[in-house]
Amino acid sequence: MAIIEERTNSKGAVTYRAKVRIKGYPVQSASFKRKTDAKIWAQNTESAIHEGRHFSYALSKRKTFADMIDRYIEEVIPLKPKSAYTQTQQLNYWKDKIGHMAIAEVTPSVITALRNELASGRTPRGIRSRATVNRYLAALNSVVTS
Repeated sequence: MAIIEERTNSKGAVTYRAKVRIKGYPVQSASFKRKTDAKIWAQNTESAIHEGRHFSYALSKRKTFADMIDRYIEEVIPLKPKSAYTQTQQLNYWKDKIGHMAIAEVTPSVITALRNELASGRTPRGIRSRATVNRYLAALNSVVTS
């Protein structure tokens, strides 16, 4: 549910703070000079949360991709004993390549370029197969979606 608060500072300037509170999600808030902007932001944020496409952009600028991979390795990999070793190796590849980047900086074009690099890479046995590349992408996908 969204709430719009009218706020007046010591100089008499009016601003509007929109707060979106939905059970199970952190409170989202933003300030605007116009009430209509606050209403539009609140509606868009509420719909994004309900549709599952809301992600705190501020958090994604502070955390690195390596932080996200490390959390996954610590919390989820122990629950997958059969694939723990290979998936950890695959995730370490991604961590080496894009671990230094902020989560917000990792775009589909970055992942596509790394996928192409991975596919053209050589192993001691020869060229890496498409199935192996798909497994690396699946490991990355499981980190991003968890």
